[in-house]
Amino acid sequence: MRKFLIVIIIVVVVLILGAIFLVIFRKAPVPEARIPEFPEYEKMATPTKALVSADLSLISDSEILDYWVTKDTQEVFYINKAGQIFKANLGKDNLIYETNLNNLRKIIPSPSGSQVLLGFGKPWELQFSVYNLAKNEFIPLPLEIKQAVFSPDEKKLLVLVKTETSSNLEIFDLTDKTSKVLIKDFALKDLNFNWLTSEYIYFYGKPSSIAEAIWRYDLKNKKLSQITPEEPELLVKFLSSSSILKSQNKKTRLINLDGEIVGSFDYYILPQKCGISDNLLCCFVPKTSIKNRVESYLKQEFYSDDNLHCFDLKKIGKKMELVKSFSGIDASNVTILGETIYFKNRVDSKIYSTKLD
Repeated sequence: MRKFLIVIIIVVVVLILGAIFLVIFRKAPVPEARIPEFPEYEKMATPTKALVSADLSLISDSEILDYWVTKDTQEVFYINKAGQIFKANLGKDNLIYETNLNNLRKIIPSPSGSQVLLGFGKPWELQFSVYNLAKNEFIPLPLEIKQAVFSPDEKKLLVLVKTETSSNLEIFDLTDKTSKVLIKDFALKDLNFNWLTSEYIYFYGKPSSIAEAIWRYDLKNKKLSQITPEEPELLVKFLSSSSILKSQNKKTRLINLDGEIVGSFDYYILPQKCGISDNLLCCFVPKTSIKNRVESYLKQEFYSDDNLHCFDLKKIGKKMELVKSFSGIDASNVTILGETIYFKNRVDSKIYSTKLD
């Protein structure tokens, strides 16, 4: 009887220890994965094909990296990811130059479109070359140049020059290939810049949650001044030599070169979807708002589906009006020349145009 009690006691102790062991070491149940909900996107269908019609013309034969338009002749040129430069025609496009560049990432046309900067290489450390359309000439730039934009007269470049020991903002002469230091030990990171006028250079931060502003550097007086308030999620497009469109903190404003507000809008607009003429600001506006998913959109994680809206610059204060409805259009790099609007469609990476009635 005594042995039987001992056995029972041992069994009970083992069961208790086992229960304690399970409580302490067993894995907690894994919570079910939840996908963030964006109610405003539940009915958003991804467009697959642009519907070419009397209101929409296909300009390029094939997929492009990006395009530009020459202002004097209003001719359309584009470059593909293989580095081939074409002139777009109503018939077959003409190949005019092969750059043989690998990993082409971006282009920056000069104000007239007669030259274009080609950025290639690693996304975080681009190299640059210049293609001169008038001379059909390809000009490699020094490897130390990591950012560049054209001067207003297109004879020089504003460049960021980085070496192992220094980082300077310099002016590079395209004629004699010499540089002059403008700002020594330029330590500011993740900045875009634009040499918009002969008097001023404009700086602005890349899109982020950190509060950013637009700054202006006076070339004559060597002074840097802030022209807009600091707000997060800054997106900027220099529309002309006198107008800047900025979207910031889910608000969109048209401002002049002094930072003064010229026009405000009731809904959020991506600056890259807009172009300007003497009288009109025209923007491709997504049918479903993307203001809560701008970062995902810029990373090309989804497409928008856009309609065209225009704003009469002579009637400040009135709302933008719906001009044309489209299907399968996610517009970027919008250019207005005369009565024609050109744009790249992100859905199929081709150039389209539409006429303003």
